[in-house]
Amino acid sequence: MRLGLGWRSLQARLVLGAALWVSAGLALSGLAVSSIFRGHVTDQFTHELSDHLTELQSLFVDGPPSALIRPVSDPRFAVPASGYYWEIWRNGAPILKSPSLEGHNIVAGPGATPQERASVERSSERLVFAQAVNPGASPAAATRFVVGADDSELARTIAQFDRSLTGAFLVVAVGLIIAAAAQVWFGLRPLNRLRISLAMVRSGQADNLPQDFPNEVQPLVSDLNDLIIANRNMIQRARAQAGNLAHALRTPLAVLSAEAQSLANQGQVVAASTMLGECRAMSRQIDYQIARARAAASRAGIGTHAVPAAVVGQIFGAIGRLHADRRLTFVNDVPTDLTILCDPDDLSEILANLIDNAAKWACGQVRVGGSWEPAGISRLTIEDDGPGIPESKRSDVFKLGERLDERVAGSGLGLTIVEELVGLYGGKIVLTSGDLGGALAVVEMPSQ
Repeated sequence: MRLGLGWRSLQARLVLGAALWVSAGLALSGLAVSSIFRGHVTDQFTHELSDHLTELQSLFVDGPPSALIRPVSDPRFAVPASGYYWEIWRNGAPILKSPSLEGHNIVAGPGATPQERASVERSSERLVFAQAVNPGASPAAATRFVVGADDSELARTIAQFDRSLTGAFLVVAVGLIIAAAAQVWFGLRPLNRLRISLAMVRSGQADNLPQDFPNEVQPLVSDLNDLIIANRNMIQRARAQAGNLAHALRTPLAVLSAEAQSLANQGQVVAASTMLGECRAMSRQIDYQIARARAAASRAGIGTHAVPAAVVGQIFGAIGRLHADRRLTFVNDVPTDLTILCDPDDLSEILANLIDNAAKWACGQVRVGGSWEPAGISRLTIEDDGPGIPESKRSDVFKLGERLDERVAGSGLGLTIVEELVGLYGGKIVLTSGDLGGALAVVEMPSQ
């Protein structure tokens, strides 16, 4: 399970929130349980002291000599320094004491309230004690009964319980946090699936999002599908309008070109030449702007992708027939699984211009390669074994209407359109020298 980074992850927020609530809830519960247990064992301890005090009073026989009719039932009062002690006082001095005191006395205050603090002479023990007084003929003749017990055992019992409780609650907390994380992961799985489905639509592997999402997510999926369909229809209309505009503009240009040719036949050569030049310039601009408009529309579309290997194969078939007399060798080294986020028609226009230029200048071979690059980039290489392009001229070939050699047929528009199309799809093109000795065009475009 991936939680992502900090607060930017919804899963991390939910799991962290659950962990905080679980920890706070168990901590408060632990404090409450510990307090209840502490009160319970403390009450039990004081009640035990009271029971021992009552028993001591019932066993006392006033003398002479004063004595107990039998030992106190709890054997700890007979073990030296056991932490359980009793004394019987009269006239300000002890007359009887438990064997556990070993001749020492309990030093206690005059009150009779349980849980008062006392101590044993020559000992670091701190006692909780209870006492009672049987009245006599005079205040000095009253009999005072004192029972004390070291509460360190009580503290150890409470501490041991707190440790056990903490360990148990930690196990419960870890279990609850893991369960919360699993619940969050399971609950958010549809969102992760939606992300994967959107990526498949974007890469062209699917036309629409699936319709089997949970009820809470399905309305969003339906809206996204409607948006995808509307986007696809809008792109189709935009491309159709671009084509219609090109046709509407080329028809008047054809008429003007025919009129210019007619003027030339009538001897008005200068006027005809001016008109033909302007018509050619307008035609280049129309082709250039229409190509940009079509590419921009395609780039805005969802799921637009192309397989370069198939496109290169089709172009090789057409270009090979144009240069059949030159017996050029065309090598297609593009992997068949390589894909590019580009409209197939636009990719065909890009590669057709580059391959056509390579074929015009090649001596015997044109080669097209392809590879996957990091960060979702696909690379295409088009090279030939011709004379190449001088480094000083490589940037000029992308200028509108620029031609390096007027003797070679062309309009000077192809590479300009190529650069524009590649740029509109978020890619780049670089011209350099290749292994075959001629020009090498490197095209990098997004693949996902």
